This record gives sequence, structure tokens and C-alpha cells, in this order.
Amino acid sequence: MKRDQLAGVSKGGRETFSSGLAAFFFLTSIAATTAVLSLVEVPVAYCMEEFGWSRKKTALFNAMLICGVGVLASLSADKTSLLGEMAFGGRDFFDWFDYLSSNVLLPAGGLLIALFVGYRVDRAIWRRNCPSRELCRMDG
Repeated sequence: MKRDQLAGVSKGGRETFSSGLAAFFFLTSIAATTAVLSLVEVPVAYCMEEFGWSRKKTALFNAMLICGVGVLASLSADKTSLLGEMAFGGRDFFDWFDYLSSNVLLPAGGLLIALFVGYRVDRAIWRRNCPSRELCRMDG
């Protein structure tokens, strides 16, 4: 008896599973690409407004900057990587990116959003869009 017969898998079933898996990863790559494009749009728009650069120049600059950070992070992912032994302050590039993003940028972003909402958003807008009465209660 063949191995496929013992496992109860027909040849057509395996091909169907393989094509379904290929379709899943293809569609996932499309979703990831569109998500990355929407995230890259923010620094591109910022550089265009602040520096007056053309869209092509700004997109190329941001792509090179993001690619450079990604290469540094991937080449220092573990101790056996090309840059894995390079450490600054006891951390390699990957650890520095992790530390800065989770311990500096995320808390600073949360604080700035809270300050913006607290001082700049009109009370009527806040009441209209607030998800629950307990959060919307504003004394004074």
C-alpha cells in the first residue's frame, strides 16, 4: 500500500490543497503590500510638504531609509547573523530598534495622542463619538 493511500489523501486532494495554499499566500502578500503602501504614504506626504520635494524623490528617499533600517535589523537578528556580533551599549541593531519602538516611540505616541485629545478635540465632538457614557462624562 502506498503512503498516500494509508494517509487517506488522494493525489487530487493534495493538488487542491497546494493550490489553495498558494492562493492564500498570494492574497496575503497583496494585503501586506497595500498595508505597507498606506503606512509609507504618511512620511512621503510629510517630506513633500516640509521640504518641497517631488513625490518621486520623496518616495525614493523614504524607500531607501526604510530599506536601510530593515537591512540593519535583519542582518543583526541573532548572534550568527552578519552584524549579530556588533553591539552598542550592550545591544545590537535589532535590539535597539525593538527597544526604541516599544519603550520610547509607543509610549510617546500614546501620550501625545492623549494630550491632543484632551486639549484640542472639542467637547461636542468627543461626546458625539465617545463609545460609552462613563468615558464621556466631563465635569466642568
